[in-house]
Amino acid sequence: MKQTREQIDRFIATMERQTAEGETKFAVHEVIRDGNLSQMLVYLAEGGALSDHPKPPAAALQVLRGAITVSWTDEQDQSQHEGIAEGGLFVLPNAVHNVKGDGGAACFLLTRVRG
Repeated sequence: MKQTREQIDRFIATMERQTAEGETKFAVHEVIRDGNLSQMLVYLAEGGALSDHPKPPAAALQVLRGAITVSWTDEQDQSQHEGIAEGGLFVLPNAVHNVKGDGGAACFLLTRVRG
């Protein structure tokens, strides 16, 4: 399956409208699935966040627009935070984590292996 930049931009515009018109400050759209591999667009409106959730067996993200912060507690029970700016790539920690937009709206592509 192939997705063009124009298709991705349309998905993002749709998610932006959904968050502006709805009660939630985030939207998710799966753009590609191949067996256990999945790529999803995640849009966070201004003030949007994803609450604590576990990491899938393998996952990485790339910020397409805006900036985000991923937060988790490490094995030594220390709070960790990683800011990722537009264009940045990040492998998610093997821990329960959350994601928040930094400032305005943000969108990232999540690549994950489903368990």
